Amino acid sequence: MREIKPILPSDIQRLVIASVLKRVIPCVIVEIVVVWYIAFFGETSLRMVDQSVRVLIYIALIVIPLVFTGVPLKLMDRSWKGEIIAIEVESNFSAGLKRLYEVNQLVITIKRDDGKIIERSVKDFSNASTKNMSRGKVEYAEDDYAIGDKVYHYYGVPHLLVVHADKSRDCVVCGANNPYSNDRCFNCGHSIIKKTF
Repeated sequence: MREIKPILPSDIQRLVIASVLKRVIPCVIVEIVVVWYIAFFGETSLRMVDQSVRVLIYIALIVIPLVFTGVPLKLMDRSWKGEIIAIEVESNFSAGLKRLYEVNQLVITIKRDDGKIIERSVKDFSNASTKNMSRGKVEYAEDDYAIGDKVYHYYGVPHLLVVHADKSRDCVVCGANNPYSNDRCFNCGHSIIKKTF
């Protein structure tokens, strides 16, 4: 299957570049420091350790920054498209100071075009019929998604683009549902992707 290379609006492209650089730059800096340390002080600081153990320590020092910064996962991310085949509500309980709160999450099952089936949790969910946009947090009503809705994932963006039956679309930056007539998200102000791949 050929790789999909969609064209994103310029403000979202800048957001993707910034999110990748936020992970890559610290990783490169840490790797440079680790390699410098190994080159200049490795032999003297680990002189009492067996050669094979020393090599394992060097490998760990090089691999650990990659794991903690998430660079490999960010670089392996790919764009894909699919369709919602199932919708579930998962309830969990969260302890507060004096109460036990029920936290609901909407989980959508997506069948990608390459045949792979994946599940994605869609942030918080409330039983309210309207979305609560207070404090910048998007809460979804249970009927926001339907089986058969088209789903698109673009490289580097935090949320899925879901095209609903009424042609409304979710913002790929904040996840808010916007009517098709909007060119910009009413919640975060970023461009709404209208042309899909």
